Amino acid sequence: SVIRCKGEIWLSNADACPIEIHSVGRQLVLEPAGRPWIGKVIDTHPHGDQEDENPNDDDCEVWDSLDLNSQTLAELKDGGKWNTHFGDRRSEIVFIGIKLNESKIRQALDDSLLTDEELNVDKRDRKKVWADALVDSFFGDLPLWDLDDIMGVGEGDEGTKSELQ
Repeated sequence: SVIRCKGEIWLSNADACPIEIHSVGRQLVLEPAGRPWIGKVIDTHPHGDQEDENPNDDDCEVWDSLDLNSQTLAELKDGGKWNTHFGDRRSEIVFIGIKLNESKIRQALDDSLLTDEELNVDKRDRKKVWADALVDSFFGDLPLWDLDDIMGVGEGDEGTKSELQ
């Protein structure tokens, strides 16, 4: 049985940031990581690289505030942590326990994935399909889609944490 799990997950209705997941025994805590997905930053502010041929001052300010630059992006790509369609959005979770049933855990995780149809929607339709059409079971409809939704999250804002017992 699972005694503990921890990691970061990408929830489709929380496209702006990773969601930290921690569980011990029967307690499960999910909360926004407090930092955005770099892919979301690039989607929203594509001309923030100072080395870009046409940098945008507002975009550069956002990139600078997050210590993002072309080297950071290159490291993600070189490290295999970058996807052409989804950037750095991913899920990484570790399960710790005794006599874990790996196939049962994998099946439960697979069952929670978006369908191919949901996953492959046009980028412009993602919010409509992923966020607006799916029920938020964790954060009481707290918007976690846009960068503005998460700026400052994690700084004493208890409204963003979801604890299930």
